[in-house]
Amino acid sequence: MNKDINEDGYYTGAEVQWSVEDVQICVDSNHPKLDLSEEDYERILVATFQDNEHLMQMINESIGSTIDHMLETGALETPPPMCSHCGDVEVEAEGQPCSKECRDGYVYDWLTENN
Repeated sequence: MNKDINEDGYYTGAEVQWSVEDVQICVDSNHPKLDLSEEDYERILVATFQDNEHLMQMINESIGSTIDHMLETGALETPPPMCSHCGDVEVEAEGQPCSKECRDGYVYDWLTENN
């Protein structure tokens, strides 16, 4: 198991650990005249992550992009394409039938469904 994944399957790497100090840095950079208490910083930090649909959507999109990139670069193995009709025989390209019989069966099924 990867050391950054806990026993429940959650990522625990340092990149996603945010602290009150991070909030203080942001306040100092963007709102230097604000004088906030430690409790204010904590409330801001908690509110940032609680029920934040936008943040969840961005993480999901990033996961999807990472999967696409890893597939494109060969970092993830993909199963070989299988016959589009029987699904039992490996073929050269996705959507191909493995034999004349499967091609005829596919066409028959398609015609039957569309009539």
